[in-house]
Amino acid sequence: MEAIEPTGLRIDHACRLMADACEIISPSKFLDACRLFKKLDPDKPFTPKLVKDAVKDYLALPKKIGWKRIKTLSGYFSSFVLKFGEQMLHEVNAVEFKDFVDNKKWKPKTYNEFLRGISILYREAQFRGWAPPVCNPTAQIKRLRETDPEIGILEPDECQRLLNGLALVAPDLVPAIAIWAFSGIRLEEIGRMDWLQIRHGFETGIIAMEAWQTKNKNDARCQ
Repeated sequence: MEAIEPTGLRIDHACRLMADACEIISPSKFLDACRLFKKLDPDKPFTPKLVKDAVKDYLALPKKIGWKRIKTLSGYFSSFVLKFGEQMLHEVNAVEFKDFVDNKKWKPKTYNEFLRGISILYREAQFRGWAPPVCNPTAQIKRLRETDPEIGILEPDECQRLLNGLALVAPDLVPAIAIWAFSGIRLEEIGRMDWLQIRHGFETGIIAMEAWQTKNKNDARCQ
C-alpha cells in the first residue's frame, strides 16, 4: 500500500493493470518494456505529411550519396507516390503496402531494394517528425531471398559486333566501351577520365589514373 500510494492508483486498479499486462508479456520484462516505450516515445507529437509532400521534401534535402543512388531512390519514390501519394505517410499500413509490392513483377533484388528505399524515407520522416517513431510499413515485410545472377562473358566476335554497332549510332561511346571491356576499369571511373588520358592509353597500352578518379582513391595503372 505504501509503494502504490505515490502513483495515485487504487490497489484493485493496480492489480487489474498487472493482470492485463501479464497477458501481454512476462512480469520480469515489465520494466524493460517501460524503458523501451520511453525511449521510442511513440506519443511524441509529429507533423503529418502526405506521402507526395514527404517524398518531395526528402528529395530536396542535402545528401551525401551519389547521383546514381538518388536517381534509383527517385524511381522507387515515384512508384510509391503514384499509389499512396494522397495518403498521409503515417497512415500507410503494412497490409496494403505488402499487397502493392507483391503485385509487382519484380525480381528479389529489386523487391528488396524497393523496400530498403522506402524504409530510408520512413527513417528520415521519423527523425524529422513527419511520422511517429515506430511508423514503417516495410518493417513487417519479409525480404526475398536473392540469388547471384549467372555471370556471362562476351566472346571476341560479340564484343566486335557491339563496338561496330556503336560506331554507327554513337561513335563517341566506342572508346569508353572498349576501355570497359578490355581494361577492367569501372564505367564510373571511365566517366572521370579525360580525352588526353584515353588517347595516351591507346598509344601506349597503359592508362594512368589519379587517385580521385578511382573507386578506392589510389593511383592506378591499367593495361
